[in-house]
Amino acid sequence: MRCRLCAGSHLKSLIDEQAWLAFAATCEDERALHAAQVQSNPELRFGGIVQCGDCGFASVAQVPSPEALTAFYQNYFANQHYADKGPKKIRRAERWLKRLGNLPQGGAFLDVGCNQGFAVEAARLSGMQASGIEIDSEAVNAAQARFPACRFINETLAEHANVNAGAYDLVWCSEVLEHVPDFGGFARDLAALVKPGGRLYLTTPDAGHWRRPGDLTRWGEVKPPEHINWFTRKNLRALFAPHGLDVRFLWRTKPGAHMIATRSTS
Repeated sequence: MRCRLCAGSHLKSLIDEQAWLAFAATCEDERALHAAQVQSNPELRFGGIVQCGDCGFASVAQVPSPEALTAFYQNYFANQHYADKGPKKIRRAERWLKRLGNLPQGGAFLDVGCNQGFAVEAARLSGMQASGIEIDSEAVNAAQARFPACRFINETLAEHANVNAGAYDLVWCSEVLEHVPDFGGFARDLAALVKPGGRLYLTTPDAGHWRRPGDLTRWGEVKPPEHINWFTRKNLRALFAPHGLDVRFLWRTKPGAHMIATRSTS
């Protein structure tokens, strides 16, 4: 068994699967629901959580099959809860867009994994040509009905990157990477969408943050099979730098990585 990020062989067990399931069953949040699904469906078994001694990347020991994960997300409880917070999420996305600064008026914006489309609408309100892609067709239909002035596309990142390389001034990807089995291909395709001088803004839980609980079992971001990857800033730099992006991070008091990666104009 090798690290899914660096292919190193020095893996150590961080969390036993049965120990996590027993703990998660006592939680008063989505972790209890996840534990129940894993217990009832052997195809969602993840074999515990391991960490690479070479690069520090943590992941499930066994990634569930694509079919099992698709079935899991078809029963994903979070979409309506997410939609209920729409106005708040638009305001939050607008604040982050202002913090990024230097947004090209009329520039092309893409939210990868746009869900209900709130960040896309925030980008439109900020003066950009705003689009989002999402593999959940119901979410795309709901987003298009709610925000008709934006463009929403029901397709995978790989499909979109294949015909839209270098098309976007700002690519936005918030809280998606931790869900993705093929995160290497996902990072490559994200980078491909960014035009020269353009930027990628990505957020994901920061497993190396000083405020992350020492006992990973207790960290709310450890919730397989929803989250299957846990990156540090060092991991993220190693993942994206080979694709021609200059990576930096915004300072955060909460254990979440906010990455800005810029493609050179030369």
